This record gives sequence, C-alpha cells and structure tokens, in this order.
Amino acid sequence: MNIMESLRDVERDCGVRILYACESGSRAWGFESNDSDYDVRFIYHHPVDRYLSVNLPAQHLRRSVESEYPIDMVGWDLFKTCRLLGKNNPSLGEWLRSPIQYTVNDGSVGVDMFHLSNIFFSPKASAHHYISMCSSNWIDHVGGNEQPSMKRYLYCMRPAMCARYVIKANKFPPVNFELLMKCSDVADGVKDELVELIKKKSGQGESETCRRVKSFNDYIEETISVFREMANSLPAVKTPARELDSIIKKALDR
Repeated sequence: MNIMESLRDVERDCGVRILYACESGSRAWGFESNDSDYDVRFIYHHPVDRYLSVNLPAQHLRRSVESEYPIDMVGWDLFKTCRLLGKNNPSLGEWLRSPIQYTVNDGSVGVDMFHLSNIFFSPKASAHHYISMCSSNWIDHVGGNEQPSMKRYLYCMRPAMCARYVIKANKFPPVNFELLMKCSDVADGVKDELVELIKKKSGQGESETCRRVKSFNDYIEETISVFREMANSLPAVKTPARELDSIIKKALDR
C-alpha cells in the first residue's frame, strides 16, 4: 500500500493537481481498529481553462484502492472547498487539522486555509455540526441497541465532546481523541472507560460490539437535549469572499 502513489495516480488519471492531502476518520482521531481502512481526503484543482466553460469540471472525486487495508479516497475541487470554507464546514476544518498529512505539491494552500478557518471560525456552525453527528449516530445505531458497536459508541462520544468543547472554548476542537479527552469536560472515571474501550477496539474488528455504558449514555443524551439550545446562542461567522478569492488566485497562479 502506497498512499502517495495512489494520489499521484489520481492526478494522472483525472488530469488534476492535488494541493493538499491528509488522513481523516478513525486513524486521524487515534482510535482505529485492526481492520480500519485509510480515509484519504484531498483538495485539488483542474487546469485553468477547464473553469472557462459553462460545463464546470468535476467538483468531487472519489476512488477506492483495494489492498490489505483498503484506501477510500475523496477529493474536493478548490472552488468547492473555498465555498465550504466560507461556510465554516467542520469536516473541512478537521481535514486542515489532521495530524496525518501527506505532502503533495505546494502545501501552502492548506496552511492558508487553516489560518482562515481560525480567524473566521464559526462556533455556531461547528457546535450544531457535532451535535447533529452525535444525535444521528445515537438514534440510528446506539440508543436502542443493547449491544452497540464500539465504533458507533465512539462516533457518539467524540462529537458530543467536540460540541461541548466548542460551546465552552469558542474554538475548533482537537482532532486527536487523546488530546480532546484531556481538555474536555468528561469526568475522570468516564475518561478511564473511554481509554479502555479504545484499547478493546484497537485489537478487534470494526463491527465488534460492547456492553452499554450508563455514563456514556448520560453524557450523550445530555449533549443532545441540553447543549443544542446552548449552541443556538453562539455567534455565526462567515469568511469574507475576498479572502477566499485570494486563495484561489494564489493556487491557480502556481
């Protein structure tokens, strides 16, 4: 498995230039299982003349690479990415803060986007994103399940912790789960249970289940019911178009 080689294949086959690439999902968060795939995310642009047409080039690319550990590759076009950056898209915010970054071409675009996402961070958009993520995983996979998967339990706890962090700190939460735990409002006893769950998950498959944990359930349900209202009172911020335009011009001029 060679992620850099796979990224170069995308550039060659799709006729694009990749500006930034990183790992997303459980490997970036730090609680992958022994059979977790690689979730590679990237930002790219087409040749300039492709944008001078009524038929815009592909704004989204996806490719799966089969290997011992499959690679799921998803990319967003530069223009789409900047529009999402302007809306403070939290998924993009996590890409830009991933602890696992793959160097492809000029990395300065990722740095510029990272700085803008800090300057024009929107607590309201971020908090609602994480509460919605927590709620959907709880309703669909955990809440009524006597033997929930360890993966889905963590997929509830992590966004719940992120939402609370945003509401209290008014800044983007740490991507790495260990760092998130250290600065979260989770009680020490609950942190110990989370550490134990991650240890179990790391040695087993993605679909393995566990017992229900009351302290997790209480934390998740409180986040969904109480903190959603608190999120409504947070400030909403949008990134000025001129700042986004400057990133696009800089990338296309190279």
